[in-house]
Amino acid sequence: MTGLVINASVNQEKIYTAIANEGYELTFNQETNVLTNNETSSSGDTTIQTTLNNTVDFAYNNVYQTAGNWQSLSQDGEIYNTTAITGIKNIEISIQSPFQFLVIYSGHRNFSEYEFKTYAGSNSGLRSYTISFDSLKPNYFKIINTRQTALNIINLEISYSCIDEYLNIKDHPTVNEEYNFGFYPQTLEVDNAQGIANNAKIANNLLNGYVIYSNNL
Repeated sequence: MTGLVINASVNQEKIYTAIANEGYELTFNQETNVLTNNETSSSGDTTIQTTLNNTVDFAYNNVYQTAGNWQSLSQDGEIYNTTAITGIKNIEISIQSPFQFLVIYSGHRNFSEYEFKTYAGSNSGLRSYTISFDSLKPNYFKIINTRQTALNIINLEISYSCIDEYLNIKDHPTVNEEYNFGFYPQTLEVDNAQGIANNAKIANNLLNGYVIYSNNL
């Protein structure tokens, strides 16, 4: 995997672009890129180093460290990047059940336009997911714990192209005109046993959307 990295600034947002063949990964686990070592719920920010020797800033709220996990999120706890990770392809996540969490993704740091997916399951045990973004490759994402009990994330891996898929500096000099994220109905994936309750809760708090009932969560 090779790449020529160029740093550029557009409207005060730091944009990383690259010529690359296969893409790149950011890995988070108990030994790598831990955001906080506090054993009680805390908030803050931290900087991690990528394989391209760039730095990426992350912020977190109501997050703490527990044995066997990368990080644990209290109710309404959240983790998100504040430096652009351009061209995010997907996020691999391994978690302990039961769980209910929301993933918001956007081309904008302030999430002025965004899409979302929600995952929920009640069966005990380890669960792993590939969070994809359909045809979009966002630059920012946020994971929020929407359950009253802790969300225990064992590990996380972000795959990205390091190429901003939406920014066309020549034709659209302002970042705000470039991203095709909207507020139309989106997808909620829930366990059959939780379907009605979760759908009502999320629809009231966010937006009306489609629901997929699954026995595989």
